[in-house]
Amino acid sequence: MEQSPVNTLWTSGWDSTYRIADLVLKQRIPVSPWYVMDENRRSTAVELRTLAGLRELIASKDSEAGELLGPLVVRRRKDIPTDSTITEKYDTLFARGYLGKQYEWLARLASAENVEFELGLKADDRPTKMLMDYIVPVEGPGLYTLGQDVGDEPLRLFERFFFPILDMTKADMMANAREYGFLDVLNETWFCHCPTLSGKACGWCAPCEHAREEGFGWRVPKATAVRRLEFLAQKVIWKGRLAFTR
Repeated sequence: MEQSPVNTLWTSGWDSTYRIADLVLKQRIPVSPWYVMDENRRSTAVELRTLAGLRELIASKDSEAGELLGPLVVRRRKDIPTDSTITEKYDTLFARGYLGKQYEWLARLASAENVEFELGLKADDRPTKMLMDYIVPVEGPGLYTLGQDVGDEPLRLFERFFFPILDMTKADMMANAREYGFLDVLNETWFCHCPTLSGKACGWCAPCEHAREEGFGWRVPKATAVRRLEFLAQKVIWKGRLAFTR
């Protein structure tokens, strides 16, 4: 029986790209990649270019893997229907400790589309610590989901997600990608939210800081004073542009 494609959220970043490359290049499992376009984020255009480049690189390495990687399903963040129940769950979890806004609108997307997504949470991510006592393994190596008897209602924010790399770190992914021959794919991923005018990582945004904290500082330019000024100036210009276009 032909296997149904796995619905995987693809950001163009290291974690989600690792999962997709592992599925199509190593496991030979078809993938339906999803991307949420956020026009308010400066990196959107770079992310879309990166996704196109990653697709071409995967196909050039292995034509069969390229065929297993389905068309990119794109949704606009602003078009995701509101859901007060989901937002309330997110607000409760946020009050317990910082939780990225993306988990709220990704949960709304999953509900609106009636789709269960693979989400690239890894071992050392903050939400993972919230979920560890409530997840259960499902069929497939290293694949987890939220248990059916979760007593902590707000955690049901994550009930439509599977977690395929929950027991891995970026270093683990690097080691596996090197072993199976697709580390070059991961090295072409994108992570910065505030690219410079020359299209490079800014070195100052939260994802750039996280890359350093996770031992991937080699991917991030030095956080110099000059880069800081450029980062702040572009931030002001971008906010002005958004205000003008609304």
